[in-house]
Formats: sequence, C-alpha cells, structure tokens
Amino acid sequence: MSDSLLLLDAILREISISKELTKENIHLLFILFQETLYEALYLIENNAVKRVKCKTERKLYHVKDIILEMNNKTTIIQQPYTCFIYPRYCSCPEFFNFTINEQKTLMCRHVLAVILGDTLNILENNDSIIDDEEFGELLYRWQVEE
Repeated sequence: MSDSLLLLDAILREISISKELTKENIHLLFILFQETLYEALYLIENNAVKRVKCKTERKLYHVKDIILEMNNKTTIIQQPYTCFIYPRYCSCPEFFNFTINEQKTLMCRHVLAVILGDTLNILENNDSIIDDEEFGELLYRWQVEE
C-alpha cells in the first residue's frame, strides 16, 4: 500500500472516531488531494451525495455532479455518477482515466465526497434501506441514467 493510502486511512480513522474535520485533517487531506478536496466538500455541502443501504449491509452511492459547459453560453448540467467505497469505484471518466489508467490520483472528487460524507456520518438524512432485488434494479437504473 502506498504511503498516501496509509496516510489517508489514518486520517479517515481519526475522522471516524471524532466525527469532525479538524484543521489538521483538512490540511493533510489538502496535501493528498489539492483542489479535489474542495470539490468533494462542495458536493457534500450541496447534498449531491445520496446513500442507499441494502438489508445485507451493502451500500450504493449516487453523486450528482454539477458540470459547467462553456460554449457560446454557460450551461449547467447535473451529471449523475454511481460510486462504491469498497471497492473504491466511480463511474465518472475522471476516475477511469486518472485513477485507474494513469494512476495520477488516489480517487476522484465523487469517491472522496462519498468517503468523507460516510465517515462523518452526515449522509443519514439520505438513507433508505432496500432489499437485494431493489438494490440490483436501482444500480441498473442509475447506470442507464448515466
């Protein structure tokens, strides 16, 4: 495991215990993620992360990212992505290109938002518990929607 992942796991353990982001944690997370940290916090702040739990304790996350398209005029698009914490996965192109293929980043802003929101336990108001069949149907619907 890389030093960066070990540091991240240590920070997440500390956040999980205290349920808060300290200045030190934010500083260390910024060293690891740079601007991606702010983008992830923006997603959390704007309730863009939804968590669904299955009766068998599996979790699925849906992140609605805001993308600005600047052609002749500025257009705001809400782009949905499906994420998992274990294994760390996001359906966005950034995750595939920069995290998986080029290995330039530890994770995309969507996965970071999911992990921080879950670790801080601030996604509770978005929780719903469904059975395995509904879980599979929801995962399929979200993938088609993207």
